Amino acid sequence: MQSKQKPEKMAKTLVREKKLIGLTRTQVKDMLGEGLKEYGNTGTGYSRIEYWVSNNWTLTVLFQKDKVIESELMLPYYSLWSR
Repeated sequence: MQSKQKPEKMAKTLVREKKLIGLTRTQVKDMLGEGLKEYGNTGTGYSRIEYWVSNNWTLTVLFQKDKVIESELMLPYYSLWSR
């Protein structure tokens, strides 16, 4: 089941304060639910989960060997041109 849209303020706080760094994939999913998309490479151990955030933002959580190493919040490219 796909996750619901996340609040922008919550997502910005998680990224700015690095609240997700060091958490396991399971801990992130317990906190945020299933992501919009998941990508992974079993050969390198790197993967990511993307979450839909209000106001057209995307929260991306990056993992190495199932531990969060980085999180980032981005607007999609099209939103910059669609205004």
